[in-house]
Amino acid sequence: NFMRHCVAYGLFPGCFSHNASEGHYFTRPDIYNRDRPLFRKYVPLCRKLSEAGWRPQNVLVSSADAKVFVEQFGDRYVTVFNSNGKAVRARLSARGGARAAELVDGGAVVFGADGSAEVELAPDAVRVLDFGEAR
Repeated sequence: NFMRHCVAYGLFPGCFSHNASEGHYFTRPDIYNRDRPLFRKYVPLCRKLSEAGWRPQNVLVSSADAKVFVEQFGDRYVTVFNSNGKAVRARLSARGGARAAELVDGGAVVFGADGSAEVELAPDAVRVLDFGEAR
């Protein structure tokens, strides 16, 4: 959940202890080894987004659901995050016929001629859409 939130906003995860002075996360192999697959999956995505740079104006994708947040990074990446607390089928809008690679779980999102696409999202799920090569 924490890592998905980080990806949604293009932030690198920070791992602190309960009081920031004892039981440091990276001194405890039992914990960081448990979480290693999450770091391998999500940190490279955070890096891509961070390098691309957050854009205050999202011109690539919009969401019809106020609780499905979309953020744009650079000219090619968009994160889609479900904050509903329940699974949803989110309706997204983009340029008609647009196609994006989905980088979290793989696959693609294809927008119809009318510019719409539907994406199923579990609670707190994040998707990273890459419009780079597929535009």
